[in-house]
Amino acid sequence: MVEIGSVKTMNNSDLLLKSSIVIAVSSITFFIVGFGFAMQSDGGIFGQQHFLGLNLSMLDYSDWIYYWSLCVTMAQIATGPIAERTSLETYFFFSFLTSALVFPMGIAITW
Repeated sequence: MVEIGSVKTMNNSDLLLKSSIVIAVSSITFFIVGFGFAMQSDGGIFGQQHFLGLNLSMLDYSDWIYYWSLCVTMAQIATGPIAERTSLETYFFFSFLTSALVFPMGIAITW
């Protein structure tokens, strides 16, 4: 709602499309790559297991849902300041980068 309120009225539908794209790209990227980098880092910067959803237990799936919601929220919040200033390709790249590297690295180091 903050993003929609901070852009011109004529750009609301464009911003909603970009928000949907951020959610879709972040979800797919975090499932394929990000969750593998985030879990089982064993003191390192990145994890080495659970890529592509392989070897996941039921507890891992619940962890994935929790971290997925945080990842998508982080990517969505970060796109607020760049609303109306970047192209659609930039949103794709930004969503991919944050979901594949930035957020998983933070999880691996802190959790």
